Amino acid sequence: MGSAQQTLASAWPSGFWWLLSLLPLAIFVSLPLSEEGQTTIAFALLGALSLSYFWRLRLPKDSVLLPWLRLFLVFTSLALALRYFYWRATETLPFGYGLASSLAGLLLFAVEIYGFVTFVFGHFINAQPLQRTPLPCDLADPALPTVDVFVPTYNEDPSVLRPTILAATQMLYPKDRFTVWILDDGGTEQKCKDKDPVKAAAAHRRARELQDMAAELGARYLTRARNEHAKAGNLNHALTKTSGTLGFWCSTAITFPHATSW
Repeated sequence: MGSAQQTLASAWPSGFWWLLSLLPLAIFVSLPLSEEGQTTIAFALLGALSLSYFWRLRLPKDSVLLPWLRLFLVFTSLALALRYFYWRATETLPFGYGLASSLAGLLLFAVEIYGFVTFVFGHFINAQPLQRTPLPCDLADPALPTVDVFVPTYNEDPSVLRPTILAATQMLYPKDRFTVWILDDGGTEQKCKDKDPVKAAAAHRRARELQDMAAELGARYLTRARNEHAKAGNLNHALTKTSGTLGFWCSTAITFPHATSW
């Protein structure tokens, strides 16, 4: 028997039981209930979700119960969402009320399906998150590379940027080996010379606020002449003005507790 056939043979029992477990889920999703019954089940499941969530917060990180509680949260919320969509698909679509109403109703339903798909993808990520172990690093090594940490921004309020800049400047790395850069695309020369005096004044004010924040938190401020090629253009411009061995784009990355000196 080939390796592919062996893999399929070994996966068949677990796959069969997974498929079999979908049967009670399908029954629950399509089970007809009175308004009172539906309300009771909804509040009971929401209560169970809340209790499981707060229980999970109290458990130690190495508890054997954590994966099971996480799966319970995932499958319970998924069951509630599927039951809602079954009801939407079978009871609420506006057929028979004219073309305009039907198209509008289907468009809204399509938007909800898009949100549901995003919700399911999030569950795939959270059902069994990858636990990474930081690699050892000698922070006293004089040969460590220099790093430019880029924080691109366009129209975010400075109060929103402040926690990101603060976290970036507190990274566990030799202070003389990295530089945090605020890449301000909201205070470019193009923005500051806008024909609308209100917009120009706002761009000047934003630039001053970010410059003051950079000086206060130990970062550096950088802008450019024109807003060309959006965020990619902002980052490429920064690469021509900096000289670090490595570059780190810090705008959507999650900061883990072990990564900062807080």
